[in-house]
Amino acid sequence: LQSKRKDELHVLKRLFKYSLADWKIITFGTILLLGAALSEVFVPLYTGRLLSSVAFKEAWLQFQHNLIMFVVVNFSGGFLGGFRMGIFSICISRLNIRLRTKLFQSYLKQEIGFFDTHESGKLLSRLNHDTQIMSSTVANNIAQCIGALVRFIGTLIMMIKLSIHLTIACLIGAPLILIVAKISGSAHGRISEKVQNLSAEAFEIAEETIQTIRTVRSF
Repeated sequence: LQSKRKDELHVLKRLFKYSLADWKIITFGTILLLGAALSEVFVPLYTGRLLSSVAFKEAWLQFQHNLIMFVVVNFSGGFLGGFRMGIFSICISRLNIRLRTKLFQSYLKQEIGFFDTHESGKLLSRLNHDTQIMSSTVANNIAQCIGALVRFIGTLIMMIKLSIHLTIACLIGAPLILIVAKISGSAHGRISEKVQNLSAEAFEIAEETIQTIRTVRSF
């Protein structure tokens, strides 16, 4: 298990190394991500204040202020989030190109015996399919992790400021949520690995079938 984790960390470090060329774009996208996450933190607050203004018939200026802030935080969150997705999509595409180039160069450096022991269909599947999954999954997971962490910290600070007793009551179920998330994450990882292996095998079968159609039909 420890060796597997070391291998995963080694792969993750290499992915970060391949992404260093886009550090300016990644930094800009991270700033947009933080802005979008902070905007989403204030959405429940101003939603509640806006509803309170309507329910308790507060002064018009207070209602107008809550309405404006509600629109601002929703618009800024959506705008920054959409812009962030576009920025990270560019980074994912560039990383995918680098991974495919490195993998293809690695194929070209192999001996002839390597291609005798490895099916060409699986090699092509790794080149076309797995590189795309790896680049997009890692980038999206990191972005979601950063966004979730910022939202959690911001929401926790806001909840403590509003009511520490309700905050403690809400955090009682946090350990159970973490356990369920850990179990589901491990299961999802195993399923994803099986799907990738089966996809490579299916690609190999399809390639062999197509290559032999002309030979079979000639008889």
